[in-house]
Amino acid sequence: MPNKFDITSTVLEKGIDLVKDFLDKLIGPTIDETGLLIKDQISLWRFGNQIKILNKAKKYCEKHNIEPKIISLKLLCPLLENASLEEEEYLQDKWAILLSNMVDSEQNLQNHVFPSLLSQISTKEFKVMDVAIKKRIESQSDLAQRLSSLQYSKKEEEERLIIELDKIKTQILKILEPCQLLADLRNRISEIEARLSELKRTEENLIERILESETLSSDSLKDFEFYNLIRLGLIRLSNPIAFIDSFTLNDAIGNPGLINRQFINLEPIEVSINSKEIVYIITPLGELFIQACQEKK
Repeated sequence: MPNKFDITSTVLEKGIDLVKDFLDKLIGPTIDETGLLIKDQISLWRFGNQIKILNKAKKYCEKHNIEPKIISLKLLCPLLENASLEEEEYLQDKWAILLSNMVDSEQNLQNHVFPSLLSQISTKEFKVMDVAIKKRIESQSDLAQRLSSLQYSKKEEEERLIIELDKIKTQILKILEPCQLLADLRNRISEIEARLSELKRTEENLIERILESETLSSDSLKDFEFYNLIRLGLIRLSNPIAFIDSFTLNDAIGNPGLINRQFINLEPIEVSINSKEIVYIITPLGELFIQACQEKK
């Protein structure tokens, strides 16, 4: 007959004795003080964290007048399960805020992805992204004010310039022979068209800056932390920037022989790609995740 394993309480007790000192260093209070089995002690510790986080979420809801709604157990159970393992106060607050936002009917944030992401991110990683996004929001607010001011004055100035442009063009048609006045009028047309283009470029530039994603400094985190955020889809590497010889392109476009051609054939040109500077860009998912863990305003 095959040998039987003699698993007795004495054997288990000796096994616990061997690892007890090590476990004391890992989970705080000694097993002797609690009188609990290892599994029970860890379960109690996790349960304590859950109660702590639920209490924080309750206070956030009361603070922001959130009337909690029922959410799916498929969402709530994994959230509390993951949150129970968090021992850092900062991230416990984020778990509580995320929960309060998810039970807020006004926000409709019942998303299974956010709890999973929060369970796989460190305090440092979260803080770096949080600071970058808050900075971006402040910048967007300033840019939006500038854009609004520009658009208000731009419309009036464009109308005035277009009226002046039409008058000049009508006046030019009445001039039969070349004269200094004709040259002055044409110069003024060039000035007006340049100003109209400048107004358009300034508006487009502000809109582009408002819409562009926030970047993270390459020295704000360690490589493995960046790789974790990339793995989670919260950031991505920017595309490499290519440069060409602008003089070559300008000369080709400015060649009188190319005027009125539908296509331009360029000589072979050198393209250099700047791949030395690494730029990390926060993804739309990254922005939504951080905002989901921010206190309601």
